Amino acid sequence: MRRNINGIIISLAILLLMFYIFISMGFRFTEKSAIKAIFPGDLVIKSELNNNNKEIYLLCDNIKTELFYDIILERKFFGLLYKYKSSNSYNKSYDEPFVMTGSIDYKHKRGYFGFKINNVNIKYISIGVDDLQRNMISKENLTLNYIKSKPERFKYSHINSNKYVTFVYDNYVQKNFVIRAFNSTGKLYIEKYLDSKIMYF
Repeated sequence: MRRNINGIIISLAILLLMFYIFISMGFRFTEKSAIKAIFPGDLVIKSELNNNNKEIYLLCDNIKTELFYDIILERKFFGLLYKYKSSNSYNKSYDEPFVMTGSIDYKHKRGYFGFKINNVNIKYISIGVDDLQRNMISKENLTLNYIKSKPERFKYSHINSNKYVTFVYDNYVQKNFVIRAFNSTGKLYIEKYLDSKIMYF
C-alpha cells in the first residue's frame, strides 16, 4: 500500500512539474488565456481563422482604446495547448473605409490578413492576386460574381455584424495583390492595390 501511495505522489509531482514548465514557457489551455498571458487588458476576440490546426489568426478589439490587434497563436501537442507567436497593433481609423492588417510567413509564402470594416456600404470584401489581363475586364463586369468564379486567385467574405474579417492566403506574392470591397448587390465599391491609394467606384 505504501508503495502505491508513494507512486501516486511521485506521479502527481511529475505532472505538477510538467504543468509548471508548460505554463512558464507560455503555453495555455485556451485561446483567451494565451492572449491574456501577453495582453492583460480588455481584448475581445472578434474574428478568428484556424490554419490547419497549427496556427490561429485572431483579430482582437481593445474595447477601452482606439487600438485593435492581429494575433497569431501556435497550437501544440495535438492542438491541446496554445502559445503566443506574434502580434501587431492598429488604429481603428474610423475615417477610413476599412483598416487592413497583415502578417506574412515568407518561408511558406502564406499571408494572414484581417480587416476592420468602418464603411456601412461594404458588404463583401475580397483579396487576391489579380489576373495579368485585368485591364481587359471593365469595372462594370468586375463584380462579386467574377471574384467567385476565380477561387484559385481570390478569397472573399461576407461582412458580419461585428465588422471584422480574417483570411489566410497561400502562395502570397505582393505584386498585383489587390483588395476589393463590394456593396450589397455585389457591385464593385472600392479597389486598392498594396502599392496604391484607395479608389472608389
